[in-house]
Amino acid sequence: MRNSLEKARELLATAKETALSRYALTDDISALKDELVPSEVVLGAETKTLLGDLESSHEKLEQLEQARTYLRIVERGLHLRFALQAIRLRRLII
Repeated sequence: MRNSLEKARELLATAKETALSRYALTDDISALKDELVPSEVVLGAETKTLLGDLESSHEKLEQLEQARTYLRIVERGLHLRFALQAIRLRRLII
């Protein structure tokens, strides 16, 4: 009987600890959700969130990559133009 009572107390203590952990996890998840997804609107504009910042950074990165690709094409065109001019000058000299 005494053993059963001690076991029940241990189980009750474990249940209390588990419940407290559950509440802490719920609070943490709620805080993370608030960081990722805006939960309110301020003066018609969405509040800043981590997810919004990541999406904005991703868009900027794509734009920069497109600009870099365009500049590489222009650079290659200029190299070809200068090479062509050099060939023409050699023909004139020969």
